[in-house]
Amino acid sequence: MFNNRIVMTSYGGLIPGQSEEDFFSCSSMPRNRELMRVFKDLGFVEQLGSGMSRILKAYD
Repeated sequence: MFNNRIVMTSYGGLIPGQSEEDFFSCSSMPRNRELMRVFKDLGFVEQLGSGMSRILKAYD
């Protein structure tokens, strides 16, 4: 954490328990549910799990 920003690092890879099929079917499995809830409450995300479908549409 810095005085003017927060930096987060993604570990990458699939979430434990998530299959490759789950990933590509865009099922929402956030790595940190509490952090996602906070982002949702603050209005930083519009909808949980909506990003992957948009990314896959853009990048086949």
